Amino acid sequence: EVVDIPEDLRKIPGSDRVVFNRVYSVNGVTQSFWPVEGLFGFTSHAHMVPPYAPLRTLILGYGEGQVAWLMRVVWGTRIDVVGIDSLVISGSGALSFDALSYVKVAGVSGENFDYICVDLWVGDLGCDFVATVEFAKLLRVIGTNLICVNTYVGSMVKEIYSDYFEYLREVVVGKNLVLWFRVNGKEEAEKT
Repeated sequence: EVVDIPEDLRKIPGSDRVVFNRVYSVNGVTQSFWPVEGLFGFTSHAHMVPPYAPLRTLILGYGEGQVAWLMRVVWGTRIDVVGIDSLVISGSGALSFDALSYVKVAGVSGENFDYICVDLWVGDLGCDFVATVEFAKLLRVIGTNLICVNTYVGSMVKEIYSDYFEYLREVVVGKNLVLWFRVNGKEEAEKT
């Protein structure tokens, strides 16, 4: 559903400058908005931009490409991004694939990503398999540096992933919990 933003929320207070003009939401939960730079630093998408320009990025739950767009604004347009989404939005550039299946195939085929962004939601519900040991192990096989997971407050992702990755930080944005991990921080964890 595309939500009409009230005039007072579209603009910076005391200015005619528009912050954003279109919001896409499911069950009242914001999935994306345009322009993407609106409210930069105050959205879960902004908190998923990595602190460096990655060589190869995997975004699971690509949607309209909010995170990729922000990465390109910050790090330039030459960023190599593989976007995966089971519900591909026309023109987004994402590949139509089930995220869990894609990660399994990527691991078997030897693909690697120095940044993996997990933003898997169905409306206001996070995908259950994200908070599993199996998925954490699969990410460890294909990840070479940073993993970012956008989940919900109260999720067990932090506890589960901390056994396989070095926990770095977290940011709460509304009901979202954005978690950051480093792959090479848990050398004792098995890669398979």
